[in-house]
Amino acid sequence: MLSFLTTLFGVANAGGNLFGELRKAWQARLDAQTDEARLDADIKIKQIEADIDRQQAASRFSLGQMNHPIWWAAWIVFVLPIGVYHAAIFFVSTFPFWGWPVERVPPAQEEWARLIVLSIFGAQIVAGGLGSLIRR
Repeated sequence: MLSFLTTLFGVANAGGNLFGELRKAWQARLDAQTDEARLDADIKIKQIEADIDRQQAASRFSLGQMNHPIWWAAWIVFVLPIGVYHAAIFFVSTFPFWGWPVERVPPAQEEWARLIVLSIFGAQIVAGGLGSLIRR
């Protein structure tokens, strides 16, 4: 999920810069006085268009991953129960006057939940970070 969001925001941020650069390159091509300057602008335009295509392909790849049933199965089986548990704790803690006790989960379960959340989100953060490094 985080990979999808970083890709989405990366395309929105870098895409804005790339589209601005593309506009400048097209303007440079139009303003070119010599064939050499025009060819340089054409090369720059092709490089920027390739960067835009690469970012769009990365975005489509991330969305494709989310469309796979195993991705949703993993979220339903592993992440959703932990999220519901924490949401229940927040809900019960918000209304303490109802007298519902908040029981602590067994230590093994707590560690398991921590590992699952960290591995899923950590993997997404690493993937997003590596993706942004590769783009440079």
